[in-house]
Amino acid sequence: MWEFLPLSETFTYRFIARQSACRHIVLTHSRLNESAFPYSDVFVLSKRPSGFLRAFSRGIRALGIDHAYPPSLALADWIFLERGIQVLHAHFGWTAAPAAQLARRWGIPLVVTFHGTDVTSWPDKPEFQLQYPAVFATSSVVTAPSYFLQQRLVEIGCPAEKIVVVRCGIPVDEFSFDPETRRLRDSDSLRFLVVARLVEVKGVEYTLQAFDRINHLYPKTSLTIVGDGPEKAILEGLTRRLDLNGSVKFLGQVPNSVIRQHMQESDAFVLSSITTADGKPDSAPVVLMEAQACGLPVISTAYSAIPEIVLDGESGFLVPEKDVAALANKMIQLVEHPTQRLGMGDRGRAHIQTDFNIQHEGKKLDGIYQELVWKRQHRS
Repeated sequence: MWEFLPLSETFTYRFIARQSACRHIVLTHSRLNESAFPYSDVFVLSKRPSGFLRAFSRGIRALGIDHAYPPSLALADWIFLERGIQVLHAHFGWTAAPAAQLARRWGIPLVVTFHGTDVTSWPDKPEFQLQYPAVFATSSVVTAPSYFLQQRLVEIGCPAEKIVVVRCGIPVDEFSFDPETRRLRDSDSLRFLVVARLVEVKGVEYTLQAFDRINHLYPKTSLTIVGDGPEKAILEGLTRRLDLNGSVKFLGQVPNSVIRQHMQESDAFVLSSITTADGKPDSAPVVLMEAQACGLPVISTAYSAIPEIVLDGESGFLVPEKDVAALANKMIQLVEHPTQRLGMGDRGRAHIQTDFNIQHEGKKLDGIYQELVWKRQHRS
């Protein structure tokens, strides 16, 4: 991994830190947010090497075995030998090229997980077009979090037989589900929630415009927006122009525990994702899984992998992107039909429990590792 770990990549941490039949060792170039993502077996390859590794690196170069043998590679080789690494797993396509080189160097299987932008950005990234063919050729297994991304991988040249869909599951039991709290609240004072990076692809401006319509009909409704990003000032300006300051709150970036608290206190979740001006869609937003695990009905966009996460008409509603009228109509429907709203919350919780549970998806990933190790050990 290039960085371990940006705050937005909780889904990666969950796979690594969960209870597993396999031991995970993290190789990274940068350690971030250590208090948020505690993990003991993390090795920073760009860190100043020990005297032993520097001497080892100089010795290899002096012997003529490898004239370009940096200390970072010496550290990686030492970890491989010391820890007995049997499978190398690269998260995100942009880390896969150096990982493929290490896998070939060590003679072990490579698993690559693509997450979204590392695939949808392919047409605009010459370096991806140059690197990915070797990554696809070297990898034993490629995983994708959705069938949507699986198809996109095939379109850019990944052999279909190598791809396995492994969802970015969540620990469902860690998300409290108390429908009785929502049954007691007056429908005309519904609390809508957005949790997102405030960037173009999340389409928060369309949620604000839709909320403006329902707030005129039901002035007690409220909208809470959790997250930060380059569009925050623009969105705050739009809120002022719509005269929604009394009903809309921007909370900025908060810890995951606070996000869960707001999910418990809200009645519905909205994420009106769009395709950006340069043609990139949102991928498989994990926050939609988390909201449904808390029993929130979800309103989102009918595109990309979102229809795999939100069951349209069952656990929420999906609308065309940038369609403010459709978005507002579905928000109004949740206000005016409490029985349907609560039923969707129940259905969403069951859907995530069955299809996006980290325990199930983690066992699937462990099975991939174990099969690759077995095949390597039994090669003739």
